Amino acid sequence: MGTQTLRHLLRPSLSIRCVALSFLIFCGGCISVVPPVQQSASTVTSNPTTVTSNPTNIPTQLAVFPEDLSIRRDESCSFAAAIGEVGYPSITHMPEPVSWSIQEGVAGGSINSDGVYTAPSVDGVYHVVGVSTNDPSLTATNVVRVGDGLGLSGDSNAARLFSTVTLLPSGRVIVAGGISLSFDYPQVQQIIDRADQYDPATAVFQSVGKVARSNHTATLLPNGDLLFLGGYATIVPSGPNDHPVTPVPAATAEILSAATGTIQAAPGMNTARAGHTATLLTSGKILIAGGYTPSPASPPYSPPTSSAELYDPVSGTSSPVWSMSVARVGHLATLLQNGKVLVVGAGSAELYDPATNSFTPTGSPAFRGGGSNDRGIGPTATLLNDGRVLLAGGWVRDQLYYPYVSIDTAELYDPASGQFTAAGKMTMPRSSHTATLLSNGTVLLAGDSPSPQRLMMRKNQS
Repeated sequence: MGTQTLRHLLRPSLSIRCVALSFLIFCGGCISVVPPVQQSASTVTSNPTTVTSNPTNIPTQLAVFPEDLSIRRDESCSFAAAIGEVGYPSITHMPEPVSWSIQEGVAGGSINSDGVYTAPSVDGVYHVVGVSTNDPSLTATNVVRVGDGLGLSGDSNAARLFSTVTLLPSGRVIVAGGISLSFDYPQVQQIIDRADQYDPATAVFQSVGKVARSNHTATLLPNGDLLFLGGYATIVPSGPNDHPVTPVPAATAEILSAATGTIQAAPGMNTARAGHTATLLTSGKILIAGGYTPSPASPPYSPPTSSAELYDPVSGTSSPVWSMSVARVGHLATLLQNGKVLVVGAGSAELYDPATNSFTPTGSPAFRGGGSNDRGIGPTATLLNDGRVLLAGGWVRDQLYYPYVSIDTAELYDPASGQFTAAGKMTMPRSSHTATLLSNGTVLLAGDSPSPQRLMMRKNQS
């Protein structure tokens, strides 16, 4: 992928029809596995030309995004289209000019010439149809499901990447932003412009407002408000290549008010960032570190940064702090029991000390991802009851499997000694999974993102 756009999403160009999620409990050798859950792809109708063995005459089809949309009554969502090669994951033209319609007519809602769809006030399953204006023989039909809320299961549109998930004091959960993408066309993405609240009492997701960003952070403040910082808020065209669009980091902020339940703009950061960390300190301020930042020299490319800043949610102001030793993205930041922050990534670790407002090196972690030249993503860091930190999994560079491979190792950081030690291996390689400290002191590791070596294993076994 080189320096092409979207390379920072660290996603190989593979065609994936479904994603299996598995769950296990990692508790000193005690493992419990839950059966996989399948996620379906959308139905796309196309009228390609006759397939031939000549690679220069590969037929094309029209693809419409998002796929299999679920939306609440009277809500709106933007559709886009692209021309791609039949049987190949590469998009050759994005966006493709199309004429839009709804198969069910006005009963299925409305859609304007820009692809903005508005759902009807009646629940049901409807269909958005796109027809290429350059080649009317190319059409695509995507499903739209309209209802009061999104069910916890059986809803493929609930799948999103690079969103935030936050447990509120009430026991409800806020899922905000992220991107939706085609598993047939991994390069194509759309920013999800909504925040949904999950109520465990009803097992239903309900929209609470619009949060149009991905790769951002969500910080639960002491007063119960939820602060969203940075991330990718816009996507710009980059030209006709394998990755024709590029997300642009933002410095903006929004707050979900605990008192009113509404989302409103808040003062932003000093630096636009995406893929950064935001750690709530004991002082109530937030340490913001690393991430991708816009490059004035070669826009819209976004390189990793070593800079950090201290954000005060009370005053809405942000002040710089000493930079980290290296540029980091996809790194980990964990508040320790002593009030310091452990930052791990790029093959090194350092501690942020609020008393000195600076970073100092500590230990030597085995995890090598999270830096400007050796970037890995998707590990987890869990603060244990005894004050140690468990690091597990992640994606790292590998010469055999292009470009990244998941790892199955775990390690422990001890603040008393300032050292990392191996903590055994998981039953399978994992990245972009979750890690939850349970009441009995064990850690539940759940889910994973399919890595190249697993996809190749599946292909060889089929």
